[in-house]
Amino acid sequence: GGGEGEGEGEGEGEGEGEGEGEGEGEGEGEGEGEGEIVEQPVGGWFEVGERLELRVGLSGMVGEVSYQWVKDGSEIVGATGAVFEVASLSVSDAGWYQCFVADEAKTLYATAPVYVQVFAVGALPVAGAAGVCLAAMCVVLAGAFRRRR
Repeated sequence: GGGEGEGEGEGEGEGEGEGEGEGEGEGEGEGEGEGEIVEQPVGGWFEVGERLELRVGLSGMVGEVSYQWVKDGSEIVGATGAVFEVASLSVSDAGWYQCFVADEAKTLYATAPVYVQVFAVGALPVAGAAGVCLAAMCVVLAGAFRRRR
């Protein structure tokens, strides 16, 4: 309930979304089965000791919902809620995280995998991802110029 009909008409003139996601999960439930993940977890760069909170938001699921968080493809024991938390990150917590959700209609949903990078205290690059990409680009360009001579 609640979320049906919302968002209709959005993005008009963008090819009207034909073919996008059609057939996925349709007809599997008893007329419902319109569940979707409306909030994806967000990864990023963190320092050792920082708190990590990954969450998933759902809409339109059928009945009881079960969650299972995975890291680098392996189930995380006890991580079976809408929110996955690590109170104090360590370097070993770095990796790819994803949540799988199943409802009573046995429909399986998966969040997009997100990467969590953990740096030693004081080692987090100040410039962020853009700075690292820029630095890498400079190295590549410098290498390219050196080869031309």
